[in-house]
Amino acid sequence: MVATITPRYVPAPVGVLGWDGTNFHALTCDADGNLQLDPLLVGGDQLFSYKTSLLHVSKTTVVGASGYANSGPVPAGELWHVTHVTSVNYTKATTQHVYRVARGADNYVFHDITDAFAIGARSTFKCDLWLEEDDVVQIWLMGSNNGDTAWVYLLGSIMTKA
Repeated sequence: MVATITPRYVPAPVGVLGWDGTNFHALTCDADGNLQLDPLLVGGDQLFSYKTSLLHVSKTTVVGASGYANSGPVPAGELWHVTHVTSVNYTKATTQHVYRVARGADNYVFHDITDAFAIGARSTFKCDLWLEEDDVVQIWLMGSNNGDTAWVYLLGSIMTKA
């Protein structure tokens, strides 16, 4: 158990204390004498912790000829660490699946597979993909028709911002 830092109890080696109005904090300097801030206190949104498994399934309607199918967006306050993406068109055979992340008006391709995908044939990609609020995984299904029924599956971990 860590004791509360006070002027009478300072962890060794003894150093300068700073007061934030509620608690004392040990302060340090670099070799040039510049004050160093505890990196855990800077940019509170930089830390995250595990919340639960990501088991996301999105049944969607393909938008446009040779169109796309979307996952749901990442909710506020979460980060998704995606390790597997799977897509399937249950209405029509396709010839290519282009995996991308839609962030705002931009799209970032991270994988594509060209193959003869029969109706209901899955394409899967193992990845190390981090998604933030409102990001969407979008699969371009070449050869699909507007209105086809497609599914997007995401597996991984849901993280929460500290």
